[in-house]
Amino acid sequence: MLLSTLILSIAVKTVAEEKKNENDYEKDEADYGQKPNAASLFGMEYVPIGHLRTDPILSQDCLSDHVHTFYGPPLVHPSVTFEELRSTRNTREATSGNVLENQSLYWHPSFYKQSGDGTKEIVEPDWTTIYYAYQKGETKSFPEGFRMLSTLPGGLKLTCQDNLKETYKEKSDEGDYDGIHFPSEPCKELAASFTFPNCWDGKTLGTEGNPRSHVAYGIGLEQMTVETFGYGNVQCPESHPVLLPQIMLFLRFADYTGEPHELSNGDGVDWHADYIMGWDKDFLQGILDDCDGLKDIPCGSTRLRDIDSKSKSINSPTQSYSKMGEALRKVRVPMVNTTCITEEPITNIESPPRGACQGDVISVDSCKQPEFPAEFLVNTGKESASGGSALLGTATTLTFAMLVAVFFTTTL
Repeated sequence: MLLSTLILSIAVKTVAEEKKNENDYEKDEADYGQKPNAASLFGMEYVPIGHLRTDPILSQDCLSDHVHTFYGPPLVHPSVTFEELRSTRNTREATSGNVLENQSLYWHPSFYKQSGDGTKEIVEPDWTTIYYAYQKGETKSFPEGFRMLSTLPGGLKLTCQDNLKETYKEKSDEGDYDGIHFPSEPCKELAASFTFPNCWDGKTLGTEGNPRSHVAYGIGLEQMTVETFGYGNVQCPESHPVLLPQIMLFLRFADYTGEPHELSNGDGVDWHADYIMGWDKDFLQGILDDCDGLKDIPCGSTRLRDIDSKSKSINSPTQSYSKMGEALRKVRVPMVNTTCITEEPITNIESPPRGACQGDVISVDSCKQPEFPAEFLVNTGKESASGGSALLGTATTLTFAMLVAVFFTTTL
């Protein structure tokens, strides 16, 4: 409840100031001063850049065990590196997120829905928010070349939300975890989340050997939950003394139908996610040192595709389950071309393909990508004016308030 109260207070206060004549979203404000230990937070909105049976951390020269859904630049080939993500040869605006400076790559097992004829198709989240929580002045940037793979303790937990004034209720069974339990009844929004470790050994980058062992959760936070995400005063273990930003992926599926669903790896016990750092290290460090406000995108960053103004159709949080996803897709960048990597079918099939290094791989390198829409290119002379340090637009502020209200208002 610590972070939920803090964020809700700021978000609702800002909305009230900017939308004084509208009463479509009302929440009791909490006392900001009573939550001195909460971490700072920023969030970025994403839709997937593509889906492919690759894992650039585990399988650099072949196909991976199962299909993944990727977010970030259109660079999902097995051999992708930090240097490629940061290369000036790439179109930086082609990231599927809304912050130009963040060229990081994120991925997780894909979600599948079973159709009436028994075939299975990939289901994309309507949109995914990627949050970074940090302690200002105490958190270190990810180093260049850093990557990590982590499995969430306790496996995948799914939550169903039918009204913004209700809290999420976990749909997985209590006690021993025996797999995924997708809700059998419809709900307006089905959500899943993943929280990465944020303590580093300060030595290895995850590029060799075990890509999990160089990171750890803070002391007492080993069973990472939504409620403990973003706590301040995190104490790292002696084996992993360096405090890093904590990343959380929050996936939203609007208008969930209750039909049979599954993951590409078949078992929610192994609910995992991967990350390859793609920031300019000094730029990210500046955010961690200097930004203490709770904004949607981080201060000094560049908002891509003017998603703020494109979301003006969102008039009420109760209408926003699908509206935000629709708004993001109206300005969606081209999906990644993967035909030079593999031609393996991964959707509308009898069962998702499985097997590490099984199946034909044509190339482990990047393919030629579709021509990028000129209207999505950034006017570099105006980059600083579009950053998170400027006042947020009403639509984006309302959207952010809705997101944190739904996500963080959790009953303990």
